[in-house]
Amino acid sequence: MASNFIGVGNTDKVRRPEIIKKYNASMGGVDKVDFLIGLYRIFIRSRKWTLRLIFHAIDMAICNSWLEYRKDAEKLNIKNIYDLLYFKLEIGNSLINCGKPSAERKRGRPSLQDLEENASIEKRAKVEVRPSTNVRLDTVDHLPIHNGHKEAGRYLSALNTS
Repeated sequence: MASNFIGVGNTDKVRRPEIIKKYNASMGGVDKVDFLIGLYRIFIRSRKWTLRLIFHAIDMAICNSWLEYRKDAEKLNIKNIYDLLYFKLEIGNSLINCGKPSAERKRGRPSLQDLEENASIEKRAKVEVRPSTNVRLDTVDHLPIHNGHKEAGRYLSALNTS
């Protein structure tokens, strides 16, 4: 083996160089991530090595994130910890649904019936309706936009045409 980190150094009882001893002591993380990636790999049939490399990097990022999630959940004593497959599915669902309008809001001009229903609902009780946490924290169209004037103001991107 060759290394620019460890020289020949001390040998072990079985006469292995120090670099082999260090590798064997710390190889668990790499093997574990390779094992986890192999469980639910994103399969792509492509001859382009760049696409395979990109999807491998995505798989590696998801597996590393799941390991960090498990470590944090254990520190916080969370009982229901997601398994890797459910974790990947939640990431996929969040990516699919980010930036989409909620199902409650209809597009287009409101009808008279809709206006009457909204008025009766507002009279009954004022209930704050919030989108799911994944949509609220996806950073899509939720940040203020600077209008470029000296006096800073917050405007919607649709209204900021200047």
